[in-house]
Order: sequence, then structure tokens, then C-alpha cells
Amino acid sequence: MTGISKVADLLAAENEEYVQQATRCVSTLMPAIARAYRQTIGEESPRATMDVRVGVSDSDLPEGKVGSFQLPNGECDYGVLTVRPGSFNGEKVHYWWVIAHELIHAFLGKSSESHGAQFGVMADALGMPEQHRK
Repeated sequence: MTGISKVADLLAAENEEYVQQATRCVSTLMPAIARAYRQTIGEESPRATMDVRVGVSDSDLPEGKVGSFQLPNGECDYGVLTVRPGSFNGEKVHYWWVIAHELIHAFLGKSSESHGAQFGVMADALGMPEQHRK
């Protein structure tokens, strides 16, 4: 087991109820984000069928971040989406958009710092509110 897959397994064990909610959210969002990618870029995304594992934890995120996505790489053949547990407190809409935001980054293959034109077009296609685009 690699370091990344160990982290993914540990994150999945924390906050199991939230992990289940987030995993269902990912399953629902993936086709919509694949469509948004196709409309924005003009071709199918190579990430449209990637396996995504979800972790809900504060420990794997820098201060000020509510989510992150690590793309599959040589160490791990699936993407790891991490969301803060606080994203689940309150309304469903918040964690839904946090996950959508991170998946857009994953599909575009850019760092979490990149919120350029393609990100904006995909966010528009999903109806993402402005406050969830930063």
C-alpha cells in the first residue's frame, strides 16, 4: 500500500457518515462535470471515468482551504478528494459546491490556485454560485 492510498483509507475511516454523503455527491456530479468539460473544452475528458476516493478530515488540508483534490499518479491509481467536516454542518448546498469546485479542478488538471476562464465556464454550466468559485 502506498503512502497516498494509506492516507485515503485513513480519511475514509474518519467521519464515515460524511464520507458516504460526499461519495454519493461525487457519483451524481461526475456526469454533469464531464458534460461541462465537453462543452467548455470541446472533447471528452480523460478523467470522466476516474475512480475517486473521498476523505473528510481537517488534518490533510492547509489552513483556509475547505477542499482539495489529488489526481491519480504513479503511486495511486485513483483521485483523492478531501473535504473539511465543517462543510457538512448546515445546508447540503455548501458541501455539494465544495465537491463540485474540487472536481472541476480535477477535470481541468490544474492546481487548486487556478480559477481561470475555463474554470469559470464550467462553473457557469453547473450553476455554481460566485461564493463557491474562490
